[in-house]
Amino acid sequence: MFNGQKINKLIEERHITKKSLFEYMGTSASGLDSILKNCNPTAEKIEQIADFFQLPIDYFFDRNNPGNITSIGHQITGDGNRVT
Repeated sequence: MFNGQKINKLIEERHITKKSLFEYMGTSASGLDSILKNCNPTAEKIEQIADFFQLPIDYFFDRNNPGNITSIGHQITGDGNRVT
C-alpha cells in the first residue's frame, strides 16, 4: 500500500519545501496534500516523486511480505520426474 507519510519524512529529513516538490511535479498544493494523505496517487505522480527524491518507487510502499516463504497452494509429494 502507498505510504504518503514517507514523503513527509523525506521532506523533513532533507529540508525540502513542499512547494519545491509540488512545483517539480506540476501539481497544486492541494494535489500534493491529497497524495500525502494516501489518496491513491497515479503511477505517474509516484514516479515523479521517486525521481525528485532519487529513490526507487518501491520505497513509497509498505509491503507485508514475510520473507522467503513460498506457497503454491498445496503440498508436493512423490518422486518428481524419476523414470522407473
